[in-house]
Amino acid sequence: MPLLSFDDKNIADSIITLILLLFTLGFPVFVTWFLLKNFATLGSEEVSLKFNSMFLNINTESKISLYLTTIFLVRRMLLGVAVVYL
Repeated sequence: MPLLSFDDKNIADSIITLILLLFTLGFPVFVTWFLLKNFATLGSEEVSLKFNSMFLNINTESKISLYLTTIFLVRRMLLGVAVVYL
C-alpha cells in the first residue's frame, strides 16, 4: 500500500485543512491590520458599537496597545498547539 494516495477524499481533506490553516494564521494579522487602519476612528460611537469586542478594555489612544489583541490571539493559538501536540 502506498504511503501517499491521491484519491478524491484526500485531496478534499487537504484543501479543507489548508483553508483552515490559512484562516487560523491570517486572522490575527487581519485583526492587527484592521485596528491599525481604523486607528483614527476607534473612539467613535459607530465603530465602537460594531467592533467593540476587538479592542475591549484596550487603550484606543495608543497604537502599541492595539497589538495586545494580536498577542492574545497568537498566545491562544500556541496554547492550542501545545495542548494538541505535547
